[in-house]
Amino acid sequence: MKTIFVAKVYENLTSTMNNHGRNVGWTETFEQCEQMLADFGDECRWFYAIIEESCPGMHGATKNAWWYKYVDTSAGSFWLEIPPNEFRNDFMRCVNHTIG
Repeated sequence: MKTIFVAKVYENLTSTMNNHGRNVGWTETFEQCEQMLADFGDECRWFYAIIEESCPGMHGATKNAWWYKYVDTSAGSFWLEIPPNEFRNDFMRCVNHTIG
């Protein structure tokens, strides 16, 4: 079964709980989606992001999710993956809430 990878960004932790955010887009591979998120940056507003692997269909399930926090240092800025035990929200489903 083919899946897609969707990236979505959030302003703060409260906005993640309420599912308020902005969908960056979707790609066919995780690597492409991670690169898309890196190219997006944070636009001086977004501090958290998620990449979801979603199954096809109108209400496809989320198979996997990877959380990120935006880090801005003197050496440069980047999205840092957050370990799964540090942040979790089971009701994101970026595809069903933003794309489809």
